[in-house]
Amino acid sequence: MRRSFPWGALLGATLPGLLATCRYDSAGPRPGGPAYLAVQPIVSPAVDLAAFGLTPDTIRLVVTRSPADTLRALTVFFDPDSSQIRLAADVTLRAVVETLTVHLELRGGGFALFAGTRALEVRAGRPGPPQQIAVVYTGPGTNVAALTLAPLDSVLTFGDALRFRVSAKDSGGAPVTAFYVTWSSSDTTVLRVDAAGLARAPQARALVYVRARTPTGIVDSTPVTVIPVPTLLSLVSGAGQRGVVGLALALPFRVRVLAPDGLGVQGIPVRFRALASLGSAVADSVVVSDTAGYAQTVATLGTLAGPQGFEARALALPATSFSATALAGAVSSATSVVTTTATSVLSGAIATLTLHAKDAFGNDLTAGGRSVVFSVTGGTSTGTIGPTVDHGDGTYTAPFTGVLAGTARSWSRRRRRHSRRSARRSSSAPSHRT
Repeated sequence: MRRSFPWGALLGATLPGLLATCRYDSAGPRPGGPAYLAVQPIVSPAVDLAAFGLTPDTIRLVVTRSPADTLRALTVFFDPDSSQIRLAADVTLRAVVETLTVHLELRGGGFALFAGTRALEVRAGRPGPPQQIAVVYTGPGTNVAALTLAPLDSVLTFGDALRFRVSAKDSGGAPVTAFYVTWSSSDTTVLRVDAAGLARAPQARALVYVRARTPTGIVDSTPVTVIPVPTLLSLVSGAGQRGVVGLALALPFRVRVLAPDGLGVQGIPVRFRALASLGSAVADSVVVSDTAGYAQTVATLGTLAGPQGFEARALALPATSFSATALAGAVSSATSVVTTTATSVLSGAIATLTLHAKDAFGNDLTAGGRSVVFSVTGGTSTGTIGPTVDHGDGTYTAPFTGVLAGTARSWSRRRRRHSRRSARRSSSAPSHRT
Protein backbone atom coordinates (compact mmCIF):
# COMPACT_ATOMS: atom_id res chain seq x y z
CA MET A 1 0.00 0.00 0.00
CA ARG A 2 1.28 3.45 -0.88
CA ARG A 3 2.14 5.43 2.19
CA SER A 4 1.33 9.10 2.48
CA PHE A 5 4.27 11.46 2.20
CA PRO A 6 6.13 11.62 5.54
CA TRP A 7 5.76 15.29 6.39
CA GLY A 8 6.52 14.43 9.98
CA ALA A 9 9.90 13.07 8.95
CA LEU A 10 12.79 15.45 8.56
CA LEU A 11 13.07 16.46 4.94
CA GLY A 12 16.77 16.44 4.20
CA ALA A 13 17.37 15.40 7.78
CA THR A 14 20.89 16.70 8.39
CA LEU A 15 21.21 17.50 4.66
CA PRO A 16 24.94 16.79 4.89
CA GLY A 17 26.88 19.40 3.03
CA LEU A 18 23.90 21.44 1.85
CA LEU A 19 26.41 24.22 1.95
CA ALA A 20 29.32 21.86 2.23
CA THR A 21 32.54 21.70 0.28
CA CYS A 22 32.53 25.47 0.44
CA ARG A 23 35.23 27.41 -1.29
CA TYR A 24 36.96 30.68 -0.56
CA ASP A 25 35.25 33.61 -2.22
CA SER A 26 37.67 36.31 -3.28
CA ALA A 27 34.77 38.79 -3.47
CA GLY A 28 33.79 38.28 0.14
CA PRO A 29 35.15 40.05 3.17
CA ARG A 30 36.58 36.83 4.64
CA PRO A 31 36.76 33.19 3.67
CA GLY A 32 33.91 30.83 4.46
CA GLY A 33 34.11 27.21 5.46
CA PRO A 34 32.21 23.94 5.39
CA ALA A 35 28.58 24.50 6.39
CA TYR A 36 25.70 22.16 7.14
CA LEU A 37 21.97 22.87 7.15
CA ALA A 38 18.93 20.79 8.12
CA VAL A 39 15.48 21.90 6.99
CA GLN A 40 12.00 20.58 7.76
CA PRO A 41 8.89 21.52 5.76
CA ILE A 42 5.84 22.35 7.84
CA VAL A 43 2.36 22.01 6.37
CA SER A 44 -0.64 23.54 8.14
CA PRO A 45 -3.14 22.03 8.10
CA ALA A 46 -1.65 18.58 7.55
CA VAL A 47 -2.52 17.09 4.18
CA ASP A 48 -2.54 13.41 3.28
CA LEU A 49 -1.67 13.56 -0.42
CA ALA A 50 -2.46 9.88 -0.90
CA ALA A 51 -6.09 10.60 0.03
CA PHE A 52 -6.25 12.97 -2.95
CA GLY A 53 -4.70 10.44 -5.31
CA LEU A 54 -1.50 12.49 -5.55
CA THR A 55 1.95 10.90 -5.48
CA PRO A 56 4.90 13.22 -4.82
CA ASP A 57 8.16 12.02 -6.34
CA THR A 58 10.41 15.07 -6.63
CA ILE A 59 12.02 17.62 -4.33
CA ARG A 60 13.27 20.91 -5.76
CA LEU A 61 15.61 23.07 -3.70
CA VAL A 62 16.76 26.55 -4.72
CA VAL A 63 19.28 28.59 -2.67
CA THR A 64 19.77 32.28 -3.47
CA ARG A 65 21.76 35.12 -1.99
CA SER A 66 19.60 37.67 -3.83
CA PRO A 67 16.92 37.43 -6.53
CA ALA A 68 19.66 37.84 -9.15
CA ASP A 69 22.19 35.56 -7.48
CA THR A 70 21.13 31.90 -7.45
CA LEU A 71 23.74 29.86 -5.63
CA ARG A 72 22.27 26.43 -6.18
CA ALA A 73 19.21 24.87 -7.85
CA LEU A 74 18.76 21.17 -7.22
CA THR A 75 16.01 18.74 -8.31
CA VAL A 76 16.05 15.27 -6.79
CA PHE A 77 13.73 12.34 -7.53
CA PHE A 78 12.88 10.03 -4.65
CA ASP A 79 10.96 6.88 -3.89
CA PRO A 80 7.42 7.88 -2.79
CA ASP A 81 7.66 5.16 -0.13
CA SER A 82 10.65 6.86 1.45
CA SER A 83 10.48 7.62 5.16
CA GLN A 84 13.30 10.18 4.98
CA ILE A 85 14.91 12.18 2.19
CA ARG A 86 18.46 13.50 2.13
CA LEU A 87 19.82 16.15 -0.17
CA ALA A 88 23.36 17.50 -0.55
CA ALA A 89 24.48 20.64 -2.33
CA ASP A 90 27.53 22.87 -2.29
CA VAL A 91 27.78 26.63 -2.61
CA THR A 92 30.40 29.28 -1.92
CA LEU A 93 30.07 31.21 1.31
CA ARG A 94 31.44 34.74 1.44
CA ALA A 95 31.61 34.66 5.22
CA VAL A 96 31.43 32.27 8.11
CA VAL A 97 27.78 33.31 8.63
CA GLU A 98 25.44 34.32 5.82
CA THR A 99 21.69 34.74 5.39
CA LEU A 100 20.52 32.84 2.32
CA THR A 101 17.02 32.33 0.92
CA VAL A 102 15.93 28.71 0.62
CA HIS A 103 12.97 27.82 -1.64
CA LEU A 104 11.54 24.32 -1.27
CA GLU A 105 9.04 22.52 -3.54
CA LEU A 106 7.41 19.11 -3.33
CA ARG A 107 6.42 18.11 -6.84
CA GLY A 108 4.36 15.36 -8.41
CA GLY A 109 2.66 14.81 -11.73
CA GLY A 110 4.78 17.51 -13.33
CA PHE A 111 3.74 20.41 -11.10
CA ALA A 112 4.48 21.77 -7.64
CA LEU A 113 2.12 20.41 -5.01
CA PHE A 114 3.57 22.35 -2.07
CA ALA A 115 6.06 25.20 -1.92
CA GLY A 116 7.58 27.49 0.67
CA THR A 117 10.41 30.02 1.00
CA ARG A 118 12.38 31.27 4.00
CA ALA A 119 15.52 33.27 4.67
CA LEU A 120 17.84 31.10 6.78
CA GLU A 121 21.09 31.86 8.60
CA VAL A 122 23.82 29.54 7.36
CA ARG A 123 26.92 29.09 9.54
CA ALA A 124 30.10 27.30 8.69
CA GLY A 125 30.77 24.34 10.87
CA ARG A 126 28.71 21.46 12.20
CA PRO A 127 24.92 21.43 11.60
CA GLY A 128 22.52 22.95 14.09
CA PRO A 129 18.90 21.94 14.79
CA PRO A 130 16.51 21.65 11.79
CA GLN A 131 15.13 24.94 10.55
CA GLN A 132 11.47 24.84 9.57
CA ILE A 133 10.13 26.10 6.25
CA ALA A 134 6.37 26.62 6.04
CA VAL A 135 4.97 25.21 2.80
CA VAL A 136 1.47 25.61 1.39
CA TYR A 137 -0.49 23.80 -1.28
CA THR A 138 0.24 25.24 -4.75
CA GLY A 139 -1.25 22.51 -6.96
CA PRO A 140 -4.43 22.57 -9.06
CA GLY A 141 -7.42 24.14 -7.34
CA THR A 142 -5.64 26.67 -5.14
CA ASN A 143 -8.23 29.24 -6.29
CA VAL A 144 -11.24 27.17 -5.21
CA ALA A 145 -13.46 29.23 -2.91
CA ALA A 146 -16.55 27.00 -2.72
CA LEU A 147 -17.56 23.40 -3.38
CA THR A 148 -21.04 22.12 -4.24
CA LEU A 149 -22.00 18.48 -3.78
CA ALA A 150 -24.71 16.63 -5.67
CA PRO A 151 -27.09 15.02 -5.13
CA LEU A 152 -28.21 16.74 -1.94
CA ASP A 153 -30.15 15.23 0.99
CA SER A 154 -29.96 11.70 -0.42
CA VAL A 155 -31.88 8.69 0.84
CA LEU A 156 -30.42 5.20 0.35
CA THR A 157 -31.99 1.85 1.14
CA PHE A 158 -29.96 -0.91 2.76
CA GLY A 159 -27.09 -1.97 0.50
CA ASP A 160 -27.68 0.72 -2.14
CA ALA A 161 -24.76 2.55 -3.78
CA LEU A 162 -24.63 6.19 -4.89
CA ARG A 163 -21.89 8.16 -6.60
CA PHE A 164 -21.62 11.76 -5.47
CA ARG A 165 -20.43 14.60 -7.69
CA VAL A 166 -18.67 17.82 -6.80
CA SER A 167 -18.17 21.13 -8.61
CA ALA A 168 -16.07 24.12 -7.63
CA LYS A 169 -16.09 27.91 -8.07
CA ASP A 170 -13.56 30.61 -7.36
CA SER A 171 -14.18 33.74 -5.29
CA GLY A 172 -15.72 35.46 -8.31
CA GLY A 173 -18.22 32.65 -8.91
CA ALA A 174 -16.45 31.32 -12.02
CA PRO A 175 -16.22 27.51 -12.38
CA VAL A 176 -12.92 25.85 -11.52
CA THR A 177 -12.36 22.80 -13.69
CA ALA A 178 -9.07 21.40 -12.35
CA PHE A 179 -9.00 20.62 -8.62
CA TYR A 180 -8.57 17.75 -6.19
CA VAL A 181 -10.87 16.57 -3.39
CA THR A 182 -10.84 13.80 -0.87
CA TRP A 183 -14.09 12.09 0.15
CA SER A 184 -15.14 11.06 3.65
CA SER A 185 -18.19 10.61 5.87
CA SER A 186 -19.01 11.77 9.36
CA ASP A 187 -18.93 8.15 10.54
CA THR A 188 -16.66 5.87 8.52
CA THR A 189 -17.76 2.87 10.57
CA VAL A 190 -21.24 3.28 9.07
CA LEU A 191 -20.66 4.69 5.58
CA ARG A 192 -17.45 4.74 3.57
CA VAL A 193 -16.89 6.87 0.48
CA ASP A 194 -14.14 5.86 -1.95
CA ALA A 195 -11.79 8.14 -3.86
CA ALA A 196 -14.29 8.40 -6.73
CA GLY A 197 -17.14 9.58 -4.48
CA LEU A 198 -18.95 6.22 -4.43
CA ALA A 199 -20.81 5.44 -1.20
CA ARG A 200 -22.49 2.17 -0.29
CA ALA A 201 -25.20 2.05 2.38
CA PRO A 202 -24.92 -0.30 5.36
CA GLN A 203 -27.59 -2.78 6.45
CA ALA A 204 -28.86 -0.56 9.25
CA ARG A 205 -30.67 2.74 9.64
CA ALA A 206 -28.31 5.69 9.78
CA LEU A 207 -27.95 9.40 9.23
CA VAL A 208 -24.47 10.49 8.17
CA TYR A 209 -22.88 13.34 6.26
CA VAL A 210 -20.79 12.89 3.12
CA ARG A 211 -18.00 15.44 2.80
CA ALA A 212 -15.65 16.59 0.05
CA ARG A 213 -12.52 18.55 0.98
CA THR A 214 -9.81 20.25 -1.07
CA PRO A 215 -6.14 20.32 -0.06
CA THR A 216 -6.64 23.97 0.91
CA GLY A 217 -9.41 23.08 3.37
CA ILE A 218 -12.52 24.09 1.36
CA VAL A 219 -15.34 21.73 2.41
CA ASP A 220 -18.93 20.94 1.47
CA SER A 221 -21.19 18.26 2.92
CA THR A 222 -24.66 16.80 2.49
CA PRO A 223 -26.77 14.49 4.68
CA VAL A 224 -27.41 10.88 3.66
CA THR A 225 -30.22 8.92 5.27
CA VAL A 226 -30.03 5.12 5.17
CA ILE A 227 -33.42 3.39 5.38
CA PRO A 228 -34.81 -0.13 5.05
CA VAL A 229 -36.87 -1.16 2.05
CA PRO A 230 -40.52 -0.16 2.75
CA THR A 231 -43.11 -2.94 2.89
CA LEU A 232 -46.42 -1.20 3.64
CA LEU A 233 -48.35 1.95 2.76
CA SER A 234 -50.75 2.48 5.64
CA LEU A 235 -53.82 4.73 5.73
CA VAL A 236 -53.62 7.15 8.65
CA SER A 237 -56.54 9.57 8.29
CA GLY A 238 -58.78 11.49 5.90
CA ALA A 239 -61.03 8.70 4.57
CA GLY A 240 -64.83 8.81 4.82
CA GLN A 241 -65.20 12.61 4.73
CA ARG A 242 -68.21 14.51 3.42
CA GLY A 243 -67.94 17.85 1.64
CA VAL A 244 -69.52 20.17 -0.90
CA VAL A 245 -68.96 19.54 -4.59
CA GLY A 246 -66.12 21.54 -6.12
CA LEU A 247 -64.55 22.38 -2.74
CA ALA A 248 -61.57 21.02 -0.82
CA LEU A 249 -62.16 18.51 1.95
CA ALA A 250 -61.65 19.72 5.49
CA LEU A 251 -58.90 17.19 6.33
CA PRO A 252 -55.97 16.02 4.19
CA PHE A 253 -55.53 12.43 3.05
CA ARG A 254 -52.65 11.10 5.19
CA VAL A 255 -50.64 7.89 4.77
CA ARG A 256 -47.47 6.43 6.28
CA VAL A 257 -44.74 4.42 4.59
CA LEU A 258 -43.63 1.62 6.93
CA ALA A 259 -40.68 -0.79 7.08
CA PRO A 260 -40.63 -4.33 8.50
CA ASP A 261 -39.51 -2.89 11.86
CA GLY A 262 -42.77 -0.95 12.08
CA LEU A 263 -41.05 2.42 11.80
CA GLY A 264 -41.64 5.05 9.15
CA VAL A 265 -39.48 5.30 6.04
CA GLN A 266 -38.28 8.71 4.87
CA GLY A 267 -37.86 9.95 1.31
CA ILE A 268 -40.34 7.67 -0.48
CA PRO A 269 -42.43 9.35 -3.25
CA VAL A 270 -46.15 8.82 -2.67
CA ARG A 271 -48.55 9.55 -5.53
CA PHE A 272 -52.10 10.68 -4.72
CA ARG A 273 -54.75 10.68 -7.43
CA ALA A 274 -58.52 10.82 -8.00
CA LEU A 275 -60.02 7.59 -9.35
CA ALA A 276 -62.42 9.45 -11.67
CA SER A 277 -62.21 12.87 -13.26
CA LEU A 278 -65.49 14.72 -12.62
CA GLY A 279 -63.39 17.67 -11.50
CA SER A 280 -61.77 15.76 -8.62
CA ALA A 281 -58.18 16.70 -7.89
CA VAL A 282 -55.43 16.59 -5.29
CA ALA A 283 -53.21 19.51 -4.37
CA ASP A 284 -49.96 17.56 -4.84
CA SER A 285 -49.82 14.62 -7.19
CA VAL A 286 -46.54 13.37 -5.65
CA VAL A 287 -45.49 13.93 -2.03
CA VAL A 288 -42.23 12.63 -0.51
CA SER A 289 -42.58 10.98 2.91
CA ASP A 290 -41.12 12.97 5.80
CA THR A 291 -38.64 11.84 8.46
CA ALA A 292 -41.34 9.80 10.21
CA GLY A 293 -42.63 8.26 6.96
CA TYR A 294 -45.78 10.39 6.67
CA ALA A 295 -47.13 11.91 3.45
CA GLN A 296 -50.34 13.89 3.02
CA THR A 297 -52.23 16.04 0.56
CA VAL A 298 -55.49 17.98 0.32
CA ALA A 299 -58.18 16.70 -2.07
CA THR A 300 -60.83 18.69 -3.94
CA LEU A 301 -64.13 16.99 -4.67
CA GLY A 302 -65.50 16.70 -8.18
CA THR A 303 -68.62 18.42 -9.47
CA LEU A 304 -70.93 15.39 -9.39
CA ALA A 305 -72.70 14.77 -6.09
CA GLY A 306 -72.32 11.30 -4.62
CA PRO A 307 -69.48 8.95 -3.62
CA GLN A 308 -66.00 9.74 -4.94
CA GLY A 309 -62.77 7.76 -4.70
CA PHE A 310 -59.07 8.57 -4.35
CA GLU A 311 -55.94 6.47 -3.85
CA ALA A 312 -52.32 6.72 -2.76
CA ARG A 313 -49.48 4.60 -4.19
CA ALA A 314 -45.78 4.23 -3.34
CA LEU A 315 -43.26 2.12 -5.25
CA ALA A 316 -44.75 -1.32 -5.90
CA LEU A 317 -46.65 -1.45 -2.61
CA PRO A 318 -50.41 -2.13 -2.60
CA ALA A 319 -52.43 1.06 -3.02
CA THR A 320 -54.32 2.72 -0.18
CA SER A 321 -57.84 3.96 -1.01
CA PHE A 322 -59.81 6.92 0.31
CA SER A 323 -63.57 7.40 -0.10
CA ALA A 324 -65.47 10.66 0.23
CA THR A 325 -69.03 11.82 -0.30
CA ALA A 326 -69.73 14.94 -2.35
CA LEU A 327 -72.84 16.88 -1.37
CA ALA A 328 -74.78 19.34 -3.54
CA GLY A 329 -73.89 22.97 -2.97
CA ALA A 330 -76.00 26.10 -2.53
CA VAL A 331 -79.16 26.65 -4.57
CA SER A 332 -78.41 28.24 -7.93
CA SER A 333 -80.89 30.47 -9.75
CA ALA A 334 -79.35 29.51 -13.06
CA THR A 335 -79.94 25.76 -12.75
CA SER A 336 -82.99 25.38 -10.45
CA VAL A 337 -86.32 24.62 -12.18
CA VAL A 338 -89.96 25.75 -11.47
CA THR A 339 -92.81 23.65 -12.93
CA THR A 340 -96.62 23.74 -12.76
CA THR A 341 -99.17 20.91 -12.96
CA ALA A 342 -101.28 22.78 -15.55
CA THR A 343 -100.68 25.40 -18.17
CA SER A 344 -104.24 26.80 -17.78
CA VAL A 345 -106.78 26.69 -14.98
CA LEU A 346 -110.38 27.78 -14.64
CA SER A 347 -111.33 30.53 -12.28
CA GLY A 348 -111.39 28.95 -8.87
CA ALA A 349 -109.37 25.93 -10.01
CA ILE A 350 -106.01 25.04 -8.49
CA ALA A 351 -102.61 24.24 -10.07
CA THR A 352 -99.56 23.14 -8.09
CA LEU A 353 -96.29 25.06 -8.43
CA THR A 354 -93.06 23.06 -7.76
CA LEU A 355 -89.49 24.25 -7.29
CA HIS A 356 -86.75 21.64 -7.98
CA ALA A 357 -83.71 23.10 -6.23
CA LYS A 358 -80.30 22.52 -7.89
CA ASP A 359 -76.78 23.75 -7.20
CA ALA A 360 -74.47 25.53 -9.65
CA PHE A 361 -73.35 22.21 -11.19
CA GLY A 362 -76.92 20.97 -11.71
CA ASN A 363 -76.92 18.54 -8.80
CA ASP A 364 -80.34 18.06 -7.17
CA LEU A 365 -80.52 19.25 -3.59
CA THR A 366 -81.70 16.37 -1.43
CA ALA A 367 -82.49 18.29 1.75
CA GLY A 368 -84.91 21.06 2.63
CA GLY A 369 -84.63 23.86 5.12
CA ARG A 370 -84.81 26.86 2.82
CA SER A 371 -87.59 29.45 2.96
CA VAL A 372 -89.28 29.69 -0.45
CA VAL A 373 -92.08 32.10 -1.54
CA PHE A 374 -93.81 31.85 -4.94
CA SER A 375 -95.34 34.86 -6.74
CA VAL A 376 -96.74 35.76 -10.15
CA THR A 377 -95.47 38.68 -12.22
CA GLY A 378 -96.60 40.11 -15.54
CA GLY A 379 -99.66 39.27 -17.61
CA THR A 380 -103.34 40.22 -17.16
CA SER A 381 -104.66 37.36 -15.04
CA THR A 382 -104.72 37.24 -11.28
CA GLY A 383 -104.72 34.45 -8.74
CA THR A 384 -103.77 33.59 -5.23
CA ILE A 385 -100.79 31.47 -4.11
CA GLY A 386 -101.07 29.46 -0.95
CA PRO A 387 -98.32 28.70 1.59
CA THR A 388 -95.16 26.89 0.47
CA VAL A 389 -94.60 23.30 1.57
CA ASP A 390 -90.99 22.10 2.16
CA HIS A 391 -90.85 18.38 1.32
CA GLY A 392 -87.40 17.98 2.87
CA ASP A 393 -85.87 16.54 -0.29
CA GLY A 394 -85.02 19.70 -2.20
CA THR A 395 -88.48 20.26 -3.63
CA TYR A 396 -90.95 22.97 -2.60
CA THR A 397 -94.61 23.26 -3.67
CA ALA A 398 -97.44 25.80 -3.37
CA PRO A 399 -101.07 25.88 -4.72
CA PHE A 400 -102.14 28.51 -7.28
CA THR A 401 -105.86 29.35 -7.41
CA GLY A 402 -107.09 31.22 -10.53
CA VAL A 403 -109.25 34.36 -10.04
CA LEU A 404 -109.28 36.71 -13.11
CA ALA A 405 -109.04 35.44 -16.68
CA GLY A 406 -105.99 36.42 -18.69
CA THR A 407 -102.38 35.37 -18.96
CA ALA A 408 -99.52 35.34 -16.50
CA ARG A 409 -96.12 35.42 -18.11
CA SER A 410 -94.04 33.92 -15.36
CA TRP A 411 -94.04 32.43 -11.95
CA SER A 412 -91.79 34.15 -9.46
CA ARG A 413 -90.36 32.76 -6.24
CA ARG A 414 -88.36 34.14 -3.37
CA ARG A 415 -86.04 32.01 -1.30
CA ARG A 416 -84.22 32.69 1.90
CA ARG A 417 -81.53 30.58 3.59
CA HIS A 418 -81.39 29.98 7.32
CA SER A 419 -79.04 32.95 7.48
CA ARG A 420 -82.08 35.06 6.54
CA ARG A 421 -80.47 36.41 3.41
CA SER A 422 -83.15 36.71 0.71
CA ALA A 423 -82.98 36.41 -3.07
CA ARG A 424 -85.54 36.73 -5.87
CA ARG A 425 -85.87 34.67 -9.02
CA SER A 426 -88.37 34.89 -11.91
CA SER A 427 -89.09 31.88 -14.09
CA SER A 428 -91.19 32.01 -17.23
CA ALA A 429 -94.10 29.57 -17.38
CA PRO A 430 -96.52 28.78 -20.21
CA SER A 431 -99.43 31.23 -20.49
CA HIS A 432 -102.55 30.02 -18.78
CA ARG A 433 -106.12 31.15 -18.24
CA THR A 434 -107.70 31.86 -14.90
